Amino acid sequence: MANEIDLSTAVDYTTAWRNALPQGDFNIKAWLISSDIFTSIISDSNPPNIRAYIGVDGDGEYKLVIVGVDDSGNDILYSSSGDSAIYDFTQPCPNTCDTDSPLN
Repeated sequence: MANEIDLSTAVDYTTAWRNALPQGDFNIKAWLISSDIFTSIISDSNPPNIRAYIGVDGDGEYKLVIVGVDDSGNDILYSSSGDSAIYDFTQPCPNTCDTDSPLN
């Protein structure tokens, strides 16, 4: 696959991110994302891409807001039935981290 990277590169990237994090409230290392999100997006609109936006809810918890993206680069905000096609089933790490992973 064209965007595949090896473990060493992934460790370099994630280590650089942790080192770049400012001291403060935003300490997110990763998000745990249910595969159901991707299944739902793909089964409804079969988009060529998926985009993730970083957000924060009213309680101050960081979120990933995930949408399909069409061939023109536009977010797909509604399903074919007219329902919302915007998803948040994410859980931030810390709290959902794999503490044994070299990426953490």
